[in-house]
Amino acid sequence: MLKDLGARCRVCAPVNPLECITRCTLWKLKNELRQLRDRMDDPNYIKELFNVLKNSTRIQILRTIAKGKHSVTRLQEELKKAGHIHSCDTISQEYLQPLMQVGLAAEAQDQYYATTFGGKLTDVLQDFTDFIEDLPAHSECYEETLIDAMLSGPNTFDDLAAFVSPKIASRILKRLKASELIETPEERDYVFFFRSKRDPGKESFSPTEKKFMRVFQMMESPLGN
Repeated sequence: MLKDLGARCRVCAPVNPLECITRCTLWKLKNELRQLRDRMDDPNYIKELFNVLKNSTRIQILRTIAKGKHSVTRLQEELKKAGHIHSCDTISQEYLQPLMQVGLAAEAQDQYYATTFGGKLTDVLQDFTDFIEDLPAHSECYEETLIDAMLSGPNTFDDLAAFVSPKIASRILKRLKASELIETPEERDYVFFFRSKRDPGKESFSPTEKKFMRVFQMMESPLGN
């Protein structure tokens, strides 16, 4: 898209350079995409993006500024209507600045608006607010990593160990299950049996138990292997 926009700019003949900055939507889009690409070069970008979005007030502000430019004072009034009372400094530092840092919002002449990327993302986030409280904020996004891994189908614990450390996988899976974001089958397809340490020669078995013992002995023999 940047190459296409650049080609269109080369054949444009503005009266003066200020016309590009003040009136041209293509110049604005090209500038946004350049800045977004630079941000996405950061290997931690996706993690930072998810953590910024896991906040209902930020989502509300993003949806508001996606409809048009707003000053901080006007955003404060909009939040009050929804029952959220915040100072202008809090709105700026805690909500707008994080949105701007990940390329979802921008500011011009004390007016805040959603970038093209931020506007498109609001369409994707229609049902996201249902899960905001279930996903931990300021995290390493291990929960999102495991959910993404399971989108293609069920995974065993060993499979998931390829995405997160086995030392923390159990805790993350328990949290996701408690939040009803994942589930495990009620019935297992198989049952594991382990040899007891008790001496079979000193035990008395029923006819059925003797049959099981012979099966286990055959499985452990060279021919059984």
